[in-house]
Amino acid sequence: MLQSALYTGFLWALLPSLFFLSGSEAAPTDNLPSAASFYVSHVPDLQQDSSRPLHVYAGHLPSDPDAASKPATEVTAHLYFVLVKNRRLADKERILFWFNGGPGCSSFDGLMMEVGPWRVDGKGGLRVAEGGWEEYTTMVYIDQPPGTGFSYTSTDKYLHELPDASRYFITFLRNFYQVFPEYKTMDTYLGGESYAGQYIPYFADAILNANLGVPFRGAAIGNGWIDARRQYPSFLEYAVKHGIVTENSDDWKRGKDITDRCMEDIEKEAGSIEPIHTDLCESVMNVVIEHHTKQINGTKTCMNMYDVRLNDLHPACGMNWPPDVRDINTYLGRQDVVRAFHAQDASTAWDECRPAIHRAFSTRRSNSSITILPSVLEKVPMMVFAGDQDLICNYVGLENCSNPILDCQQYRRWNLGNLPKSHLCQDLQRFPHGWIRRAPYKSRHDLTVHGCEL
Repeated sequence: MLQSALYTGFLWALLPSLFFLSGSEAAPTDNLPSAASFYVSHVPDLQQDSSRPLHVYAGHLPSDPDAASKPATEVTAHLYFVLVKNRRLADKERILFWFNGGPGCSSFDGLMMEVGPWRVDGKGGLRVAEGGWEEYTTMVYIDQPPGTGFSYTSTDKYLHELPDASRYFITFLRNFYQVFPEYKTMDTYLGGESYAGQYIPYFADAILNANLGVPFRGAAIGNGWIDARRQYPSFLEYAVKHGIVTENSDDWKRGKDITDRCMEDIEKEAGSIEPIHTDLCESVMNVVIEHHTKQINGTKTCMNMYDVRLNDLHPACGMNWPPDVRDINTYLGRQDVVRAFHAQDASTAWDECRPAIHRAFSTRRSNSSITILPSVLEKVPMMVFAGDQDLICNYVGLENCSNPILDCQQYRRWNLGNLPKSHLCQDLQRFPHGWIRRAPYKSRHDLTVHGCEL
């Protein structure tokens, strides 16, 4: 999920067809590099399966919709992407654009820990992972907003609001299709996790209104942050349901008090917009689970907010998880890797989650994506799925925010490999959603093969 909890002290460890289409739409940039220039001829220290080789493209594309009006000397936004072509043919060809959360967290998380084709091997290199989503779908992992991961822009031009991020994404797409025109006719999907619960409805709405001429078919959100009004209260509800807090105990009363005050705060904010977060509400989760902070053999520990079965060092409380992050940082810091992935133009070294982007992208004037969803769902379906051991974007809150749209009253058993009691909402027409039992937040990290079934 969002590694940003480090930066704001809580949920920002996540942690209308508005005005992004007003005015003129940016045309594709002239003189773009050829597709061949983006080809990654080898992935350093990855032993590939010769019978199913990976075909990878990566690099930067101009993404500033206002670049034409800016001086040639100004550094304009360039979003970074990694494209992994599908290894097998399904019933038809598909392409999915993937986003990680934060805001400000790199989609290399998705590529290297969640739904991608390789993992770090613990020895400085990579190993092929089975069941990556590229098995049957061409995957494009995008570092956005500008400044995230290997993407770059001027440090005084970081984005602040979701409509702005949508405009930059659409500009990226126009240039992407100019370089790779063969993908413009493929069935197109969006996917992501955590704060992508905000990005994806906005981006979907932008695609539907941008006259791109692509067959946009739908989206998938895993453990997403979609609706503050219903997801903040879910921390206490989830904690009671999973035996983390006993109802009517002193711990429960403290959690109930901060939850009630959070809801009052949301009502105050809701006079002008439907808020994505509030400063007061960001303390709710920590209050609910603070009684699990303890000393073990002289070391202060706390509950892992991404997998409640685990503990972590305080105050990280999940930020050290999964353990792959350290090796990924080392791998992507190597200059031979940077060159191989055509990331030399990035102004700074790769960082999983960049605090400056997180702070800048405050979304204080953006309506929550829950206000966008109904109009999007009139045109394309969207799937929400979750691992049930995650607390910070837990399945209880996701069920609560989807029910006002679907009024889903019944879930049915769904066999997901050998996992018990996986569930899907009975109403699968517009907004299918379900939860995977015994899966942590990074359910794509642990359940990649089953993600393909989803």
